[in-house]
Amino acid sequence: MHDLPVASRQCSLHMYPSG
Repeated sequence: MHDLPVASRQCSLHMYPSG
């Protein structure tokens, strides 16, 4: 759904917190 690398990163932060 997220084709943009930036959006993926932002979403990944609150959607897939791997840190």
